[in-house]
Amino acid sequence: MFRVMTLLMIAVFFQTSSLDLNIGAIVSKDDIDEFKTQALILHNGDLKPSIEKKINGVVYRSAYEPQNNKIVQVNTFDPNFQSSDGVRVDSYIEVAKNQIIPTESSNILGPKTEDNWRTVLGTDFEITVQKDGKDEGITLREEKSGTWSIRKAKKKIKKLFADQKYIMVKVIQFSKVKE
Repeated sequence: MFRVMTLLMIAVFFQTSSLDLNIGAIVSKDDIDEFKTQALILHNGDLKPSIEKKINGVVYRSAYEPQNNKIVQVNTFDPNFQSSDGVRVDSYIEVAKNQIIPTESSNILGPKTEDNWRTVLGTDFEITVQKDGKDEGITLREEKSGTWSIRKAKKKIKKLFADQKYIMVKVIQFSKVKE
């Protein structure tokens, strides 16, 4: 029994630790065969194949170019992930107006962490801000029609700040992107 458990632990270690999370790294054919998942919509709106893999206790999703298997975006929603400056999923960060970036994919990007992970503050043009110690969901879409555009989202972001220089916004995921 001990031998079986040891072999299982070794297999899990190797299965969860071989992916390079750097943009431009090559996803192996073995990883694609074993960990392929649904396509991922990139922040620029492109749709790419992806794999989902656990590394050191954190689940990452890596999108890659189908022609050469080069990684173009890495995301994590995992609450076990922590950036080098201590930011986690579901934590709040202080942001300035120019650090909130709506994208073609309807994600709302935030500032980068010290270790170069881009914070993602919302999806579907919705973010959560903290006002007076309480969570408040904010939609950056046109409320009457439900339509969205980057231009409309930027106008709503401007209104959020009114006379404030910074606001507290919830981080919902982290991302590395080919820039």
